[in-house]
Amino acid sequence: MTNKRIGRNPYFPYSLPFLLWQALVFVIPLFFLIVISFWEIREYRLIPVFTFQNYSELLSAWQFYLVIGRSLFFSFMVALSTIIFGAAIAYGLVFFVKSKVRSLILALIIISFLSNNILRAFGWQIIFAGSILFSPVAMIVGYISQLLPISVVIFSWRLANIDRDLIQAAANLGGSEKIRFLKIILPLSSSYFLASFAITFYLSLFDPIIATVVGGGKIYTFSLFVMDMLKIDNWPIAASASVIVMLITLIPLFVFWKYVARKETYA
Repeated sequence: MTNKRIGRNPYFPYSLPFLLWQALVFVIPLFFLIVISFWEIREYRLIPVFTFQNYSELLSAWQFYLVIGRSLFFSFMVALSTIIFGAAIAYGLVFFVKSKVRSLILALIIISFLSNNILRAFGWQIIFAGSILFSPVAMIVGYISQLLPISVVIFSWRLANIDRDLIQAAANLGGSEKIRFLKIILPLSSSYFLASFAITFYLSLFDPIIATVVGGGKIYTFSLFVMDMLKIDNWPIAASASVIVMLITLIPLFVFWKYVARKETYA
């Protein structure tokens, strides 16, 4: 196997706009986030000095661990529920709905996702009023409704591109629908399960809208903690907390991603 250099890749120039966009909206802000996490605040002014005081203050406070634990639990439940429902809906759309109807349904799902998040959150507030409003269940349902379109689109794209000959061959050999799903569809879609989980997990973890509107701020999560720090202009603490949470969550996700990629390679 020969290694191809980036300079010899004929498609590399076409990827430059995407790479520049990623650098603009992700890499550069992340760099400044990390830098600011080592600064300090004095008399409501950012002072560019290198210090670990922010990290020390957060890691020595047991309340911070409580907030992180609660937030990780909520985000895990939201992400798990979203990929289960999203995979089930996508499976039905791809294998049991005609192509034209499926395209129309997916278009409507995408349009619903692009609608205003705050308006949708207030819609759930009206629905839950007098019942489960401001409860953990209401928050989880609110997050799932916000993020479900992402999983549906991801799984629909993947399932629609699985080679039908593989599935038909398994059926001809007597494989039941359950066997075909477990032995063919699931292994070929494992990385998409992880991608859907990661996206919905992080969006729910860092989104304060549902926690504020549907949760009423009564269930104190990580996103509300960051918002409170920003309200008092304590940017270094907010940045430090974000870096800590990213490290806690990104490292196991990266390890699991490498494991899934290796399994798919040998599948």
